[in-house]
Amino acid sequence: MIPGALRPVSLALGLFLLACNATQPGPQPSTQATDATSALEALQAGDYQRASELYRRALAAEPGSVGLHYGLAVAVSYLKLRDQAAREFRWVLEQAPPASEAAGVARNWLANAGLLPRPTAPPPAVTEQLGGEEASLEGHAAFSEDGKAPGPMRRLQLFLVGQQGTPTKDEYRRIRTDEDGGFRFLKVPVGSYKLTNRIAGRPIWRLRVELKPGESKQLELTPANSTATRDDFPETR
Repeated sequence: MIPGALRPVSLALGLFLLACNATQPGPQPSTQATDATSALEALQAGDYQRASELYRRALAAEPGSVGLHYGLAVAVSYLKLRDQAAREFRWVLEQAPPASEAAGVARNWLANAGLLPRPTAPPPAVTEQLGGEEASLEGHAAFSEDGKAPGPMRRLQLFLVGQQGTPTKDEYRRIRTDEDGGFRFLKVPVGSYKLTNRIAGRPIWRLRVELKPGESKQLELTPANSTATRDDFPETR
């Protein structure tokens, strides 16, 4: 088995909203629109089996929707249905705009699955834009939801996602914090990123991070910069 071939994929909420609004507007919501909305809700709730069924039903009414194919691809990737996920991500890669986030995620998943060649270095244009430089990001995550003193968030998934329209648009990193809540993203191309602990649904943190050449950036994740007080990407709610 190819390492990473069954790795599930997370996605930005804006693309889920694309799937939910895949139909033409009308005075009454169509069955397909209802299915797409219910699929999004199931996906956010972690009910990937139901989400996949609803996305398939919605696609029967609108087979050309990039958003619906993308939602289905993500759902079946979480179900570890490798062949189905590969088929859907290939369709998305072929049909979505090349610079879109959907195409970028599809390309990365297929490369991780060994179904697309992964370049050993960025193409020359990207290397020039990045200045051939890298940076790192590290810190600790501490939080409390019951009014007590914040404690370390152990084994918390953190995502560092490159931003569309920038040289980092195809960058996607995922790690877990250690037993002390510590995290380190190493050898990251410089540029603009979103740091969050959840891609779909309401996260604890959703912060914009700018990494400069040679920088070792320190960032502590605490209640003071949680989404309750600061949200750098409110449009992805």
